[in-house]
Amino acid sequence: MPDVIIYDNGCNLAEHFLNRAPTGILNTMVLSDGFHWKNHVNCGATFNSKEYSYLKGNDYSNPRCYICIA
Repeated sequence: MPDVIIYDNGCNLAEHFLNRAPTGILNTMVLSDGFHWKNHVNCGATFNSKEYSYLKGNDYSNPRCYICIA
């Protein structure tokens, strides 16, 4: 798994992984992207990718760089 996964529905993706493969995601940070964050009303603030200054300026905010998760 990568160190960071930023996904439009990251909070639910994290729950999905924790319910199905909890040990596989222990060292991975799962976040919701900043564009979609405003629509997340039940997610904790720790899922907001804009809260992590070291991610700013990286290609993490570029949708073309997202990994396809199937």
